[in-house]
Amino acid sequence: MKRSPFIAVILLLAGCEVSRVPLSSALINKYQLTPQELQSLQVYVVNDYAPFSEAIRLYEAKQKEKEKVAKAQLTIQEKRYSEDYIIPQNTYCIITNVSGDNMERVEVRCDENDPRSLLFGKISGQYKDYYYLYTINREGKTLTRFGDTLVEVTPSSAYAYLKVEVRKVEKSKKKQKIAKGIKVK
Repeated sequence: MKRSPFIAVILLLAGCEVSRVPLSSALINKYQLTPQELQSLQVYVVNDYAPFSEAIRLYEAKQKEKEKVAKAQLTIQEKRYSEDYIIPQNTYCIITNVSGDNMERVEVRCDENDPRSLLFGKISGQYKDYYYLYTINREGKTLTRFGDTLVEVTPSSAYAYLKVEVRKVEKSKKKQKIAKGIKVK
């Protein structure tokens, strides 16, 4: 039985490893990212300390007053309500603006139908070099800027930070040779 000659086969194997890593100044410096390149990245909001599956929970307190004059009396009716705005873990977001001398602040939008953005950045005193949600504490409340207004957030929302996907592409070549065999003469 005669075997067909098989000289060599070259295989190109491509492996692609995808991982989400925190957005940090070390990452920006390593890949020498520009503000325009940052704005073209898909970012994800994550929070290692938030309960359940939410990364950020915003409370927008609203108040309406209605005045009414009846029977020679002024009646003021107050109605208070709040609107919760929840950003779940790993929500796809985009960077809309990069500011600061060393790109230390980014504005992030997480909803296609809502033009308001959240401010993330490098915060002094944090033990990691991540881009965290900017918050301030005032009168026992944790506040952040949402669009042009300050809104209350849960205290755990202050630990929300941004991640980006990094794809590591590895290419390797494999050369394979199959022996033909030797016949005795």
